[in-house]
Amino acid sequence: MKKKYRILILVLFAGISAPGQVSFKKFFGNPSNADFAADIYQTPAGDYVVAGTTANGDQGFDMFVLETDNSGSATSFESYGGSKNEVAQRLVPLVDGGHLLLGYTESYGSGGRDGYALRLDASGMVLWSRTIGGFYDDQIIDGVQLADGSLVIAAQVFTPSGGNDIRVERWNAGGTAVLATFTMETGTENYGRHLLLTTDGILLSGIAEGQGFILKLNSANLSQIWFKNDYTTASASPQPLLRVEDLIPGSGNNRFIAVGRAAAPNVNTVFTIDENGEVISKFNSLLSGAVAECLARSTDGSLFIAGGSQIEQRDSNGLVLNAANATDMPAGIPQNIRSLIALSTGGVALVGNTQVNQRGRDLLFGILDTALESQSSHLYWNLGPNDSESGFSARQTADGGYLLCGERYQPDTQEDIWLIKTDATGQVVWEQTTGSSGIDVVRTLDLSGNNAFVVTGFSYDVQLGEPAVLFVLKFDLEGNELWAKFFPLGTPNFSTYALVRTLSDGGYLIALSAPLVSATRKPTLLRLNEVGDVVWSKTYDGFSPNNFLRGLIETSEGKFLGVGASSGGTMHATLFDPLGAQLWSYAYGGAAGIGYGVAATSDGHFILSGATDTDLSGNDSLYVARIDALGTVDWEQYIEGGSYAWPRVQVNGAGEIFLTSTVAAPAPSGAGIREFEEIRKLTTDGMPVWVREISGLNNMVFFESHLTQDEGLLFFGYADNNNSRDYCLVKTDADGIVNTGSAWKNITLPKVFPSPAPDEINISWESTYTGPVVLQIFDAMGRRAEKISRQKNNTTASWRIEVAHLPPGTYFVQLVTDEGSVSKPFIKG
Repeated sequence: MKKKYRILILVLFAGISAPGQVSFKKFFGNPSNADFAADIYQTPAGDYVVAGTTANGDQGFDMFVLETDNSGSATSFESYGGSKNEVAQRLVPLVDGGHLLLGYTESYGSGGRDGYALRLDASGMVLWSRTIGGFYDDQIIDGVQLADGSLVIAAQVFTPSGGNDIRVERWNAGGTAVLATFTMETGTENYGRHLLLTTDGILLSGIAEGQGFILKLNSANLSQIWFKNDYTTASASPQPLLRVEDLIPGSGNNRFIAVGRAAAPNVNTVFTIDENGEVISKFNSLLSGAVAECLARSTDGSLFIAGGSQIEQRDSNGLVLNAANATDMPAGIPQNIRSLIALSTGGVALVGNTQVNQRGRDLLFGILDTALESQSSHLYWNLGPNDSESGFSARQTADGGYLLCGERYQPDTQEDIWLIKTDATGQVVWEQTTGSSGIDVVRTLDLSGNNAFVVTGFSYDVQLGEPAVLFVLKFDLEGNELWAKFFPLGTPNFSTYALVRTLSDGGYLIALSAPLVSATRKPTLLRLNEVGDVVWSKTYDGFSPNNFLRGLIETSEGKFLGVGASSGGTMHATLFDPLGAQLWSYAYGGAAGIGYGVAATSDGHFILSGATDTDLSGNDSLYVARIDALGTVDWEQYIEGGSYAWPRVQVNGAGEIFLTSTVAAPAPSGAGIREFEEIRKLTTDGMPVWVREISGLNNMVFFESHLTQDEGLLFFGYADNNNSRDYCLVKTDADGIVNTGSAWKNITLPKVFPSPAPDEINISWESTYTGPVVLQIFDAMGRRAEKISRQKNNTTASWRIEVAHLPPGTYFVQLVTDEGSVSKPFIKG
């Protein structure tokens, strides 16, 4: 299953149908979890907003709001939930650009399920929340906003004496209930379905006493104006409608269209009513046996009717124009269209759920063209925060793309190996999950020539009683396994670390923290030939069993220089000859530390990096040193200011040094801890050139950094994405700046200033393009912070955007036009 991340972007395949109409079907979900979409609407700018429910990874569900652009590519995702279940039923757009998210909660309220309303601002932040109900199961089913900004909601409430009742309440803009309340209590079961705001009141549809009904309320005091429950099918022998599911505006003032369902025959009836609820016209729809749950009306007056997996388009007289299975799933697969809207292009947008995989449910989001068809269908993104992926190692390939390796959680086998190949822009070319029937722990990869790569790690619990094994796997660049080697290790230990490097003779050197066959933990070097056969294996004393070597290179003389930790806990660098014999080993830094990075310079020297504790206080310093071929220090530096993890070092062709590390440091305000990836550029003599930060990522660790072909840097590891751990790939330019977005040819970059920007940025763009421009600001993880629509009428355009509310860090401005997009980074000071 393919996933989309904030930094790792998956390619979107889409076809063009009617002019300006992009059609697709996308299925979002994890194979073993449930994701449901409940509601959709289109913004005036043509983007989409989808609300639904997603598995939260803690055996429960959270509400979510997903925003996409007009091609269906996700631009933001926010989830909302507590310790138990929160389920979304409806999303109400509000006049200030915010939303009212409605459904039910089991985490808050009076017990059981309570109706739940979240008032969100335009950025997705919660302004207030409200519950409704008692000790039993209640839910909010729909809501509308009145002209004065107040809100009317319809809720399903349960009492032991009366069963299910319908309650309608009016709230002020702050969510406080006013006096007006309407309750339908008849002693039998009553179910509300949909609210519709009219020019002179509010309509409510549903089920009352076993009959479908529509009633009209006064919007000011919620008093009942009329009630109708005598709607029937359009047939020679009319049958009563047992439910009225959806209700939408019709043609002209005071005309409304509803859809209901009869029991025998099992037909759906679409009917038009006037302002008094009287039927003007009606027709039946079998909908291939599905229960019709939602309606949409096109600008040409035709109607879209949907339910289950089926969708029909009929003219105003009921003549079928088009019909389709909207999910493309075979019969017997659970599926349900929950909401749809007609588009100005003649097509329709719909959301719901289906089952792409063998387990769980997957969210469906589709744009169908005028023939109710789509030109693409793709499993696109794991939407929900319901699994865990840890990225450990990455390399840039000769084609400019990237190889990524790590672990992903699988319910049946727990951790498995996850491999991804991307192109130069981070678009996924292929991905695959592989591994044993046990737990597979990946540690590192390395390229093997221009057409292959090797991966190493450990497998545990493959067979009861068997020892853990070291695996070394070789693949071609299409992901085909070329060979696999396995070496017994003895007792499993999850802190075991393995580091693989491809050698100049085509063989491989692996440094690991457990010897082969023996259960006694000793640091080991294992040399393999080009087909994975053992050339020699040596164990060593005097080194940390957990941190033997964390960095390793082959020197120009065919020797091996590694850095890690000694058995005494100090940072060490050790040189080995081609047969694994130690030539020298020295301690560097303070009284405690671990070496992580080592790089060669063009003049035969080496740069070391690590984390060291100079006074055993537990506060690490960042350590960097230049040594000669005999291990003698030319210069060294200790950098304070935070806790430094996985400090790596790179040296470019000019001898310039790039020192990178994941940092946790006290926030400048003194409240809390800041997390960021730090990049330091030094001269060959160790003098500082600049320092950059990549911030905006939560619970992040970048295990590796590498120089790229364009003299930039790549970082790979993991970070939190919607409360789960996900692969995270970041690419910078040669100045340590994160640029993202796509650009088109012969376009000029905008000027963005000042940078750093304390309160606002100015954008000046000189280009031949004229037309609409969407200005967006994204943080380093690709999360949108601002979105503003503007018009460019002249060659030069200037705009100003407030950024005072943004936390410090790296951001980029993206200008999206009809012809493409262009981006420019800036720093928020």
